[in-house]
Amino acid sequence: MSKKSNLFKFVTLRNPQLLDEDRKEQGFVFHPELSATTSRFYQAVQPEDPYGKLIQNCDLFNDALLNKKAVTDVFPKLYKFAFWLSKNKNILTIENIVKQLDGAENITQFILSEENLKIAWDNLVYQTVKNTNKLVRESLIQILVADKFLTALRPLITGNSAISEFNDALLLEYKRRATANVVIPQEFLPTVTKSVDTPLRLSSVLTDRLAKGLDTAMAQRRTMQYKNQLHNIKLEELNAHEAVRIQKDQYMARVKTHRETTGLIPLLDVDGNDTGKKTYSPLPDGDEYVEPTITKTATTVVDERITTATRSTVDTTFFRIG
Repeated sequence: MSKKSNLFKFVTLRNPQLLDEDRKEQGFVFHPELSATTSRFYQAVQPEDPYGKLIQNCDLFNDALLNKKAVTDVFPKLYKFAFWLSKNKNILTIENIVKQLDGAENITQFILSEENLKIAWDNLVYQTVKNTNKLVRESLIQILVADKFLTALRPLITGNSAISEFNDALLLEYKRRATANVVIPQEFLPTVTKSVDTPLRLSSVLTDRLAKGLDTAMAQRRTMQYKNQLHNIKLEELNAHEAVRIQKDQYMARVKTHRETTGLIPLLDVDGNDTGKKTYSPLPDGDEYVEPTITKTATTVVDERITTATRSTVDTTFFRIG
């Protein structure tokens, strides 16, 4: 029995440059070639006209789609599909795509006409310049991505050679198409040169975030400092108790030694007469035991700040034994 050989298994190799072009085409949505036909703002971005002229033209743009309803009114079917595509870009199948189209034969109804493509791009340029409604801007981006997605898909799901499912390569390609980036022509963006003396400014959101981060870091630093202070106060209190114990032990040892050395002596009354009782002789003058009274510190931490941090104090009461 002959063994099947893979020696003459042919594969198609793409030139790397062509592969990059394919990925560029799949991963980006570009504006049609700029002309008066494809953009109402074309005249404003001619070389002799500054960016300010484009802003003026946007101010005079009376057909702007200013809210979500306006967008859905102009692109009812494609808007709905675009929203679905943005939510399901990672679980694409031919079956669920066709289901969203109510049949593959209806795909043409979702693809933008030249006029509607111009409307979508003009409004995206308007929102890029004026930034009046971020939701509208995002909706237009999704619509342009979905339009190119369906335009590329149409020959695959219609006609006699229609496919019923993606192979691995096509699935990767259409996932890339579903997540494509929309590229605004450079002509519709402000030109920044070295002569523009504009100080760099952080956005208010970033500034607030940095400020809050700094406040948090400072609060954490203060908390650590206060915790260290509390720890030191606790150590001082423990040391004070230990000093009291040692002092008392030393005094009691002197008392014991003195009593063992001198023994008992007669106990005299206030007139100096012998009462018949015995007692220990007193310690030498000046040998007194100081009984410390340690005042414990009450410490409260509120809002990461210590409101009271009083060190331990020692009040002394003098007494003698014997």
